[in-house]
Amino acid sequence: MTATRPSLPAAAAALLLLLLPSCGVLKPREDPTEHFVLRATAADGPARSAHSDLVLSVGPALVPGYLDRVQIVTGVPGNRLAVDEYEIWAEPLDRAICRVVSDNLSRRLGSSRVFPFPDVDLTRYDYRVAFWIRRFERDASGEVVLECSWGITGMPGSDAARVSESSSITVAAPADPADFSGLAEAMSAALGQLSEEVGRALVKLPTPEGG
Repeated sequence: MTATRPSLPAAAAALLLLLLPSCGVLKPREDPTEHFVLRATAADGPARSAHSDLVLSVGPALVPGYLDRVQIVTGVPGNRLAVDEYEIWAEPLDRAICRVVSDNLSRRLGSSRVFPFPDVDLTRYDYRVAFWIRRFERDASGEVVLECSWGITGMPGSDAARVSESSSITVAAPADPADFSGLAEAMSAALGQLSEEVGRALVKLPTPEGG
């Protein structure tokens, strides 16, 4: 006696029963990604001065290749780095540095003529501040380390004064390696200190009128 094959509807029903336990895999899952941003920390300057009228271009900021990514990078013991796939920057780190320093300098100088490069690529400016970032991450000890060289130059062809400096800034960060909000705050504080150094150098330079 030959066995009868199940009808097509019966076979489809049996297949559906087999697939039911795995249907949960197909349900949309909540995106675990979190986005973080760096913020300006400088207070407004006490008053306007001749340097408030300077047109400043802030950037570029050159960052190491290992930081040139959207994922947040932190140091771990053994000269190793941890790259978190779900904790990411809301913008490229080099642009964030230019934006934050630009905002800090604008507040410190009382000026609305400070612009981040390359978001605003000026055809004319009084001074440009450029940065070469060597390190900018939380290290294995839980501190944020910002090491960079920076320079101030005038427009090409101008006789403006030039300044060249190096900075090594360390800011205490939360010990909890999972506290990325605290990390972003500590990194913002480090950029605030860098901005203070740049601002002190800028106010020593001559204004366009020679003041």
